[in-house]
Amino acid sequence: MKGLVFFLCIIVLLVLAVAVGSQNDAVISVNYLIAKTEMTIASLIAIAVGLGVVVGVLAVLSSW
Repeated sequence: MKGLVFFLCIIVLLVLAVAVGSQNDAVISVNYLIAKTEMTIASLIAIAVGLGVVVGVLAVLSSW
C-alpha cells in the first residue's frame, strides 16, 4: 500500500511538472561559468530538477 501511494504521488508530480513546463515556453539567456546559451524556461527547470534528483540519490546512497 505504501508503494502505491508513493507511485501515485510521483505521477501527480510529473503531471504538474508537465503542466507548468507547457506554460513556460519563453526563451531565456543562461550565463554559466564558461559559456552562455539560450533555452526555454521549461528546459532549464527540467535540467535543474534532474540534477537535484541525481545529487539527492547520490547523497542517500553514499550514506547508506
